[in-house]
Amino acid sequence: MKRRLLLAALAAPTVARAQSWPSRPLRVIIPYGPGGAGDALARLTAAALSRALPQPVVAENRPGGNTLIGAEAVAKSTDGHTLLFCSSPTMSTAPILYGARLPYAPERDFAPIGLLARTPYFVFVPTVSPAKDLPGLIALAKEQPGKLSYATIGSGTIGHMTSELLGRGAGMAWNHVPYRSYGAIAPDLIAGRLDAVIADLTTFGPLVQAGQARVLAAATAERSAFLPEAPGMAELGFAGFDGSIWFGLFAPTALAAEVPRLNAALHAWQAEAQTTRALAAIGQVPAGSTPDELRALIRADAARFGPLIRDLGITAE
Repeated sequence: MKRRLLLAALAAPTVARAQSWPSRPLRVIIPYGPGGAGDALARLTAAALSRALPQPVVAENRPGGNTLIGAEAVAKSTDGHTLLFCSSPTMSTAPILYGARLPYAPERDFAPIGLLARTPYFVFVPTVSPAKDLPGLIALAKEQPGKLSYATIGSGTIGHMTSELLGRGAGMAWNHVPYRSYGAIAPDLIAGRLDAVIADLTTFGPLVQAGQARVLAAATAERSAFLPEAPGMAELGFAGFDGSIWFGLFAPTALAAEVPRLNAALHAWQAEAQTTRALAAIGQVPAGSTPDELRALIRADAARFGPLIRDLGITAE
């Protein structure tokens, strides 16, 4: 009896600590500026966690350094109440692009909580383009080697990697033209000064609706419910091609013990019908995972894009 009482007394502080977390409001750091689908998704996630936890969860924008500033802040946080929302490049390709200059190590500094959603990308061309479908664009590029151009929002981005993977898979050479933003790309695409862009619907979906751009394909294996008229890559002969970008939630490794609880809260939220509707409104597809599945996804992306980054000599801007 005395031994049982002693064990209970020793365990009591641990139980109390587990039950008391979070003891104050949590922060979800968003390493981008306000506005856009990613920011909207992060805020929906914070609101869902607020409903599931005994403390409010506040979304805080910490942009800069191509997401590195926000990620570093969470990696080095010591308050035990800070989480990171980010997209795939922050965890999968940043270590390859930045090398020793990266101020954090994904495997060492972060505990994956769970996948939140995927954003499908599409292949857009101007309406003046003679290419009426993706095979037509590929044929055009092969007829004029090195003449066609595609736009991205920077070297090493998912749009850049996806465009290069498409070029390699199709056996075509085309030129990369980096811009600062999708908003800057749009006028040049409409005017026909660019031949294509692979991106999400946020900027270019409205251009398709207005008749100022044409969508040739979904840059994902299957067709997307967002633009069902656009064929998926599998039916166009590009098996295993995936040009979507994913978003996930991460904790600093010091909070690894809380990951199962947070993952369960995410799964409960993602199972709600209104969540699917809310995410669809911002161009997102719900995509849950276990922490281990998210960790495996990061490694798979690094293995998929790493050789391409090295072959092309891509470095961080």
